[in-house]
Amino acid sequence: MIQRRTNSDCFEIFWAKYAANQLGKTFAHQGSEIFNNTTDVQQHITRDNRTCNAYLTLKDPQGGAGNVMFKIAALIGVAKRHGILPRTTFNDHRIFKWFELPPIYNKLRATNSILVKEERHAYQTVIETLDTSRNWTLGGFRQSWRYFANATYEVRQMFTLKSEYTDKAEEFLGNISSPDAVNVCVHVRRGDMLQEVTIKRGNLPTDPAYLNRSMDYFRNRFNNRTVNFVIISDDMKWCEKNIFGSDIVKRTNVSAEFEDRMLICFKKTT
Repeated sequence: MIQRRTNSDCFEIFWAKYAANQLGKTFAHQGSEIFNNTTDVQQHITRDNRTCNAYLTLKDPQGGAGNVMFKIAALIGVAKRHGILPRTTFNDHRIFKWFELPPIYNKLRATNSILVKEERHAYQTVIETLDTSRNWTLGGFRQSWRYFANATYEVRQMFTLKSEYTDKAEEFLGNISSPDAVNVCVHVRRGDMLQEVTIKRGNLPTDPAYLNRSMDYFRNRFNNRTVNFVIISDDMKWCEKNIFGSDIVKRTNVSAEFEDRMLICFKKTT
């Protein structure tokens, strides 16, 4: 007879299953002993995971890639804090294509789930005292690192790009840069940031002084290495007038290739 597990076990089981699956993929082509052991662990976890039935669910996929990454990072951090299972009711956002995310998708909403609203775009301590015998739904954008400060390892692991995208990044960078260079992606978002409603909310477009000062930081930080900047923007004319440097090796507009170009920002090159 399988005993009911405490909440503190449930997230650990969930993540161990995901980690074991990722490890299995890494070693599958080698037929290694590690992969065989991992398979046994997966079977054990699958059986035990049936005893876990408290869920934290994301409300919706609203927002762009950065917004949804924050939401999922918060989902994992809060779920880990309380030892409950994270889930989403969507899997059609593009970040599910970019990253090998844990098995958080379930089209069915958890029963009697209580919505935790986001009153303002700031960290809310209410998430620290959730009743773990209930189901909860996490609303809002959750754009604070404090939601997942306890799960930095898990967040880094799940937001590792799939090889098909790192291969594209390698090819792109190989055509514009040297192997030992530090490549820095600068994304300048204007477009909707110039709209009156956006400015009234306090979301102001980045000014030239900030961008040039930030680029100087990298030049000084890696002063003994070559630093190359890739500028990506939906307003390249503005960038050409306001961002300067002989070390800008590539400028690219938002286009059909924007997704691939943006992915180099996730590619570790230092």
